[in-house]
Amino acid sequence: MKKNKRGLSAVVVTLILVLLAVVLTGIVWTVVDKIVNKESDYAKACFNIFEKVKINDDYSCYNTLEKEFQFGIGIADIEVDEVLFSLSWVDSSYSMSVPGSDSSLRYYSGTYGESVELPGENEGKTYVVNVTEFGGTKPDSIEIAPIISGHQCEVSDSLFEIVTC
Repeated sequence: MKKNKRGLSAVVVTLILVLLAVVLTGIVWTVVDKIVNKESDYAKACFNIFEKVKINDDYSCYNTLEKEFQFGIGIADIEVDEVLFSLSWVDSSYSMSVPGSDSSLRYYSGTYGESVELPGENEGKTYVVNVTEFGGTKPDSIEIAPIISGHQCEVSDSLFEIVTC
């Protein structure tokens, strides 16, 4: 007596394929969801910062006698963790952040090396950078980029025409 040997039935094969599709969909969904949430956190943090973190042109200039560059930062009604700024010359650039305690950065009426803080909401402060470490020449430009809720945003303002004080 010979038994009829068959492979898996069509019902079992269909169930396995459906289960495999559900598992693969779950894996893909998890990966896509993490990417979308990460990007949406960035978008939420950096959304609508236009005109809210600015360089104050009236307080930004290069002092040829002291070889210092001073610049003002104004923050509107937004909470900012940190502001990165970059000074650029033809052949180099230098970046630092506020708040911080860089040896070449100070408040307008402060001393080098002391800790500097950001302006509060709807405030402004003027900072001075000693550019002798960078050849003592007038920078060509300055750009600032805020960090909000731990996310670095795009450049919010820049100044390409630096006047002499």
